[in-house]
Amino acid sequence: MIVLKSCTKSIMLLAGSSASTEQRRSAISMKIAIDRIFARLNVLRKVARHLRIDDRDRVDYFTPSTQLFDDFCEDIIDRYQLHNMIVQARVQHIDYGDLGSVTNPKVFALTTDQGTIFSKTVVLAVGPGAKPQIPLDCHLRLDMHQGSVCHCFEEVGSSCVPDHVSCKIKERQPTSVVVVGGGLTSAQIADLLLSRGVTKVFLLLRGKYKLKHFDVDLEWVSKVRNQQMSVFWSADSDEERFEMLKMARNGGSITPSYDKILKRHVANGRLRILPYTCIEDGTWCGTSQTWTLWLSSISNSENVLSGIDHVIYATGSAPNICNVPCMQRMLTEYPLESINGLARITEDLMWQDDVPLFLTGGLAGLRLGPGAANLAGARQGAERIAWKIDEILGRPEVDVDGSESGSTPTAEEALLLSPSKISLSRDRSEFTGSFNNQFEALSIQPDRI
Repeated sequence: MIVLKSCTKSIMLLAGSSASTEQRRSAISMKIAIDRIFARLNVLRKVARHLRIDDRDRVDYFTPSTQLFDDFCEDIIDRYQLHNMIVQARVQHIDYGDLGSVTNPKVFALTTDQGTIFSKTVVLAVGPGAKPQIPLDCHLRLDMHQGSVCHCFEEVGSSCVPDHVSCKIKERQPTSVVVVGGGLTSAQIADLLLSRGVTKVFLLLRGKYKLKHFDVDLEWVSKVRNQQMSVFWSADSDEERFEMLKMARNGGSITPSYDKILKRHVANGRLRILPYTCIEDGTWCGTSQTWTLWLSSISNSENVLSGIDHVIYATGSAPNICNVPCMQRMLTEYPLESINGLARITEDLMWQDDVPLFLTGGLAGLRLGPGAANLAGARQGAERIAWKIDEILGRPEVDVDGSESGSTPTAEEALLLSPSKISLSRDRSEFTGSFNNQFEALSIQPDRI
């Protein structure tokens, strides 16, 4: 820095001396270049405090605690004053059309079990879009005898097992439960069952036993994720992107921390993990209240499981816009193409260019990439949606007399707005981890909302 300042002084003396015209021009050009370096250094000084975390310095991956996530949610609620803005209701239908308004020709009408809500824009953030259920290829003859079988997300009361299994546990009788699934949820359920007193658990996986830190490969979430995402965004078609999504997610997986827990149960003889295994058939005995299951496996190590008290399906649900109950009218009135259930929405995550209904999460996988259902996808989707909603709400509206109600700010107003916008941008970056991102879009001018 001292050398640069000395050079600047020498250049100023040279430019003001009796040097030739060419020397003066060269000196002035060099001074301009040095000034630019100083300006860049000043910017870097200001940005440096926003770059406290560098992904390249992370040598391992850790799961944040539940308390940390709760604190984060509370901070969001307090920061954006959301205490009185949350409505607990079940959305039954979403309609979009002309409701007779002069200033807003088209608005959304959300029919809920608590009444009707009207809005200019709607954001659909519902996960896969449908409640997970027992797979259609289940071979347990549920139409004849229901038996003791459920999906892990069904409500089964205060206990994780049905009553007849709870009674056997209390009476210290041997119990056996089959868990179907190869993801983290299946591992957590197996561990929970054993901790609640179940004697033996069989974990059935359709494919191989996969071990991952996340449900997508590390190349999509680690320090090289930008390289992978550039390949995803440069795909020639949505069909090509869909194939990338399938390869990246590649079915359910288990984290290293739960792998250690499962291995401990296996060593104790209370857990059996059967990869590449499916249930081919099953019969339920009402007298003994147990299942007899016939299995198919490439290893042929065990073909029959008898005396099974309960079967739990811990299978996931692929995102599918066609399975979202409240979207059926929208799909009829504003048809949307999809690829295996993933909607072909705009790059702004909008339903159509003239329909301000936004999708995020797994349903927006063709635009957000393999991490769409994770925190990285949620953050990226939030930025895109916030930016576009700000643009939509900021458009000038036409009054009854034909004049525009939204006027363009004057130069003086723009100057007054700039400092607060810059300050807000810096404050936001403290929470989002990047400098001058788009999260400030919806909060700069509160009167628009």
